Amino acid sequence: MKKVDRRKFIVSSAKGAAGLGILAGCNQRELLGPDVRPPSKPKGLEGFVDFYGNNNRRAILSWTKHDLTDILGYYSEIEIKGYSIYKYRYVLNPNSNTQEYQLISEDPINSSLVKVLTYTDESELTDNKQYGYAITAIDATDNESPKSEIYGLKVRAPSKIYKVTDPGASNNYVVNKDVVKTMFNAALLKLTEKQSVLEAYNTLFPNLSSSTKIGIKINTLAGFVTNGLSTHPELVDAIIDGLKQTALSIENIIVYDDRKESIMQGAKYTLRNDSNNYKILSTFDETDKFGNKNWSDTTITISGIVQRYSKITEDVDYIINVPVLKNHSSAGVTFALKNFFGIVNRPGDFHAPDQNPKTWCDPYIAEVYKVVADKVKLIVGDALFGAHVGGPSTTPRFLLNTLLLSTDPVALDMYALDLINTKREEDGRYKITTTPDANNPKRADARHIETADRLGLGSLNKKIIEVT
Repeated sequence: MKKVDRRKFIVSSAKGAAGLGILAGCNQRELLGPDVRPPSKPKGLEGFVDFYGNNNRRAILSWTKHDLTDILGYYSEIEIKGYSIYKYRYVLNPNSNTQEYQLISEDPINSSLVKVLTYTDESELTDNKQYGYAITAIDATDNESPKSEIYGLKVRAPSKIYKVTDPGASNNYVVNKDVVKTMFNAALLKLTEKQSVLEAYNTLFPNLSSSTKIGIKINTLAGFVTNGLSTHPELVDAIIDGLKQTALSIENIIVYDDRKESIMQGAKYTLRNDSNNYKILSTFDETDKFGNKNWSDTTITISGIVQRYSKITEDVDYIINVPVLKNHSSAGVTFALKNFFGIVNRPGDFHAPDQNPKTWCDPYIAEVYKVVADKVKLIVGDALFGAHVGGPSTTPRFLLNTLLLSTDPVALDMYALDLINTKREEDGRYKITTTPDANNPKRADARHIETADRLGLGSLNKKIIEVT
């Protein structure tokens, strides 16, 4: 049987009776009696850990508006005055030898009632620790609801980004391949904590053999622009020079992108399918010029949009992601995460199809990356040059002479965004954010980075390690 809206029914009845003179002069609240039943427990609590400034962190919580039901499910509440927030540590119970949430204090962590549907907690948040939050609702007569379900948040330790910079990496925007190779090897050894490139690769790619296949995903979108900003072949050669030292067969290394042959040639990649060299392939067409089928019969569904999966991406055992540093007109920034839009056959479907307001490629970027995340063992960010405006189809706009190595695409994209925003601020341009700007909905933002963090693809918490 449907619950009666007791609040509306009794108040309406009281008003009707008063109108007849039966209850003239009576207080309607007295007729209803004291409000002794607390509200039902709040719902929809969620949150994430935000990292900002100099290794600071905060938990940002939100929840749904209370529906004004009481603990028996009747619509008897006049109003909800506000909410209280309770915090827990996730600790070992010595009696049961199991992990459980334990209240840090019986008192709420907020000093005054929270009257909105969000709360930011900047108190204790320690790396590699898990915390829980619950909220209560307080009604018009100060009755407190039962606590909501506990929402758990784990504070991940900073993901390491290995940054190597050498002014000699380029001269007048011409790359020095020998310097780039030295830079890459130094960062690779630092990342893996190994003494040789061979040991480093064997650590990153377990069980390497002659039959192992490795894909190297590049970005050549700007290849149709004269001197466009694409992944540099000199960097790809440096990566492959090390792979040649392993048990891997050279023909099982595949450099690829989803651009036309002419565009890849513009980015200085000549397609080839030799048996005695690494392959350079375009997945733009259904079948490439060598007769290779580009798109698998396997389909994947990304937020309700069905796509076909890249055959190369499906067939390889491991992937090295080699993005290039650019801003993006729809996604704010294109770097590690968005580089994998090229592994589905219709990425244009994800550039805010028929949406108002635009979602700026979110959540598609993170969800596409999640499909292939387990195969990606190394990300080599090409930040020799960068673009903070005009991206993604643009020429270099500034010099960094830098490579960024990591295994975490979220941390890398956050740092890439920092680098781009530094240049934008120098030019007096607006800062690209990772959250929507309600006052400027037509400005592209990089909200996909926080979505990727929530999907567990990496951490917003980053630590930059300079490689010398």
